[in-house]
Amino acid sequence: MKSSPETYAEWIGSLVELREAAQTIGRDTSEQPALPPVAEDAPVAVICSPHPDDEAIVGLLPYRLRQEGWRVINLAMTLGSRPAEHARRRDELERSCAALGFECRYPFEDLSGGFLRASGKEPARKEALDRLAILLEELEASIVLAPHLGDAHPTHVLVGEFVRETIQSLKNAPRWYIETEFWATMAEPNCLVEAAASDLGALVRALAEHEGEVRRNPYHLTLPAWMEDSARRGAELVGGFGTSSAPPFRFASAYRVCLADSGIQPVLWEKGPRFSERFGPG
Repeated sequence: MKSSPETYAEWIGSLVELREAAQTIGRDTSEQPALPPVAEDAPVAVICSPHPDDEAIVGLLPYRLRQEGWRVINLAMTLGSRPAEHARRRDELERSCAALGFECRYPFEDLSGGFLRASGKEPARKEALDRLAILLEELEASIVLAPHLGDAHPTHVLVGEFVRETIQSLKNAPRWYIETEFWATMAEPNCLVEAAASDLGALVRALAEHEGEVRRNPYHLTLPAWMEDSARRGAELVGGFGTSSAPPFRFASAYRVCLADSGIQPVLWEKGPRFSERFGPG
């Protein structure tokens, strides 16, 4: 592989070689940067993850918050559709969350995933809604993240609907509700969060802990390309069409930030949509 390709074809070839070489990386046990301790009164961010691995895929903003001392809790909404694999997926999820400094909880582990598809009148759904409502209020969550309603994968869409329904039922709703994307992009994101190389490396490392999943499809290695494309899209979807310049960073995740304590309404920033390197409860 040439260090300085002279044609675009050579450049593409070098990308392919690097991608293939990365498949030989085993579990990354290198020392990771220390995260600050979580204070007893630290603000809380909750990720409602449809599957084990979503905590890493959409986890850039939560990881940035964790670096600032937030308490980040991943709620495993399901452990996947195959009960025989739940133990394996739970173990992988625990390792992934540990790598990112997230806590992990399983509020629906004794329920089948069918509660997401049940109607509002069915006991299983009501029980699950009540559990999530009680948990969010106990945690005093400031931020809740869940998939946007057009995220293509049926379980992602159902989780988005379920979490929205729960939040809209709360007397003391979180301040912020943030929509995430993976299977399908959002038409109108309003926040683009930068990923430094170290941030992206941490997310790929955590995603690789889902060994059983990435063995059949090494999608952890495509996360950088996904986040590079997010920076490209966000340049105009967040920065405004026809913007004069690209964002000053290569990798990013797009989100839609909504105010949740007065109904779930996308934030209209005072100066219009913007790039955001930091986000907090300000």
